[in-house]
Amino acid sequence: MVSLPSERLISFSLPNPASVYLLLAVPYLISLVLIIPPFQIPDEGHHYLRSVSISEGRLLPSNDGQEGTGGAVDVSAVEFVKSFRYLFFNPNKKVTRDKLDQARMYDFKGPSAPTWFSAATLYPPYAYAAPSAVLAAARAVGLSQLDGFRLARLANGLLVLVAASIAIALTPRGKWFLVALCLLPMFMAQAAGISSDGAVFAISLVVVAMLARAAASSFLRPGTLMAMAGLVALVAAIRIPMIALALPLGVVGWCRLPMSGWGRGWTTGLAVAVAFLPPLLWTAVAVSGQVDPRLLKSGADAGMQVQYVLANLALLPSIAWKTLAAHGAGYLFQFVGVLGWLDTPIDPLFGFSFYGFSAFVLVAVLAIDISRRTHDGTLFSVAMAGAAILSSALIFASLYVGWTPVGYPLVEGVQGRYFLPIAAVFGVAVAGQNWPPSERRDAVAAGLIALFYTLSLPWVMWTLVKRYYLS
Repeated sequence: MVSLPSERLISFSLPNPASVYLLLAVPYLISLVLIIPPFQIPDEGHHYLRSVSISEGRLLPSNDGQEGTGGAVDVSAVEFVKSFRYLFFNPNKKVTRDKLDQARMYDFKGPSAPTWFSAATLYPPYAYAAPSAVLAAARAVGLSQLDGFRLARLANGLLVLVAASIAIALTPRGKWFLVALCLLPMFMAQAAGISSDGAVFAISLVVVAMLARAAASSFLRPGTLMAMAGLVALVAAIRIPMIALALPLGVVGWCRLPMSGWGRGWTTGLAVAVAFLPPLLWTAVAVSGQVDPRLLKSGADAGMQVQYVLANLALLPSIAWKTLAAHGAGYLFQFVGVLGWLDTPIDPLFGFSFYGFSAFVLVAVLAIDISRRTHDGTLFSVAMAGAAILSSALIFASLYVGWTPVGYPLVEGVQGRYFLPIAAVFGVAVAGQNWPPSERRDAVAAGLIALFYTLSLPWVMWTLVKRYYLS
């Protein structure tokens, strides 16, 4: 019997989502690494100097610099960073061939001197493992700062992309949503830069996928639970609001460990402690004596803000509402992609329709994943959704206390990119199982993502070229 064309189409096997992601994301990453000028990602200059300092063997920052919190670093790296500051928030300034030729004159042979890079001193050194290793190698073989910088960007980005593809392969839930999420311009731009965001993305995606896989299994080994606890600790030490992942960690441990009640309780409690204690200890050490006043918004004082909040708890709903009313649209645009130092939105010719289409693709792909819902794992889904909500609340709370002027009616300092890893948590919380695969739904999801990618890549490239290179 001859099969109908529609039947052959339905039976066509799509590549697995992890392979699709790498196929699309690697050329996207390479393009962004090359086209985004040095240090045109928020605080990238400070993150680069921290990476250089680590590559020279100085793992922890210090206060021995006359300029502020930071540490000793190659002075040629400092001059290299300064050579591109003219671009910040100045769309009339462009990158020229002369500027790039001058940048290639900086090498790694300068003496070290105390330097300020306070925006990067709160993060543990492993957040810069990939760029630091590459910069050490670049110094050893005599590359220029510019070449070393680009290779460090590429290494950091490839690490993020590999971690994302591993997460997509591991998770039994929300595979296509993770593909779409990790192809957003903001995700890709942050992956293509040198910053602590890359480590946050990489670790959080893997731990979310491991949690989902453990929840879908019939039992969980104690060693696997402790490994997940260690990953939660690693990501929370970089970004403390991610400590909320300890909630689904505890649920998975309690529900899936093949032990008696007491043994299961003690093991789960130990795992949660492993997730909590290291980030809290690191935060206490990093913040103590390390917060540079120049990083704080005028009028901010954490101690006085805490006193204000405790004395005015009834105002918290009003503060939350006013913050979302004033900045909610900005968060959504930044979540999708406001590039540069948040001064380069997608080109106005295509702007609002691009952001709208991006949101539509995310929602549509998530709806496809939700359509696979089963009744299994409801408690895990609730725990993951609770973790997403709690993590978001902790972001607002931390920035209200540590950044916002005392008594201010809005939360200041929140940026849309902070919610990218939280969106992965939420997507996995609401999505259904991808086992067994549904070829119809997979084909629709893959088609939407391919269409989004086809529109996104050239338009993002055009936006960046026009912003930084065309007079």
